[in-house]
Amino acid sequence: MDRAASATRRRVLQAAGAAGILTLGKAPAFAQAQPKKLVFAHITAEPESSAVAFAAMAKEVTERSKGELVIEFHGGTLLTKELEIINAVKSGNIAIGDPGGAAATVFPEMGVFLVPYLVASYDQAYKMFNGQVGERLDKQFQDKYKLKVLFFYDYGFRHFWNSKRPIKEPKDVRGLKLRVQPAKVFADTINGFGGVAVPMAWGEVIPAAQQGVIDGADLPIVNILALKAYEVSKYCSMTYHNYGPSSISISGMG
Repeated sequence: MDRAASATRRRVLQAAGAAGILTLGKAPAFAQAQPKKLVFAHITAEPESSAVAFAAMAKEVTERSKGELVIEFHGGTLLTKELEIINAVKSGNIAIGDPGGAAATVFPEMGVFLVPYLVASYDQAYKMFNGQVGERLDKQFQDKYKLKVLFFYDYGFRHFWNSKRPIKEPKDVRGLKLRVQPAKVFADTINGFGGVAVPMAWGEVIPAAQQGVIDGADLPIVNILALKAYEVSKYCSMTYHNYGPSSISISGMG
């Protein structure tokens, strides 16, 4: 994780320079009179795992720049949907945003990494996204979306939770109604296992599970805990069936 954190810090500084904002070093004399404020929107609030990390990042950047660069983080309060956030970044209405766990829905280029069991370990993932694969994606995002990738991050490997039965092998998914994000690769995965994929935005998931509209879903273990999915399910199966990469983007590339 130390290597990933180091790479993340490098990407933040590189992206800041590319986007024409102040870096964490000494600012030019003409820019010292007024802090540069960057609004950062994220889909969910703390204690969701990435919201905790981003709030800490915003505080750290602001303090280490001695107030010359102020990141104002909004978790779950500014915009309510992943696509709304990214469109606001594209238009320049906010400076920084991310698609949360719906990266493949917002950026189809990310869908290939969601193929079940394609990514075998965190070490493999970090080598890809902190290496040539990440660099190519960053260039694609700049060319196609006019967005600069500050850094890639992940929610960890995803695991199934449901109210019906434990999942020990693929056949145990058969017949289960499982929520998926609105990206084809997620639905194909569940349907391929013999389950029934139910595309649904995250905000609807817990009520749908309470009402029996779905039997369960999948989440990284850290967010099964943080988002209290255990309150609407009986079983959590550590399947590691999908690695969930995402990215933080900044405007200013147009």
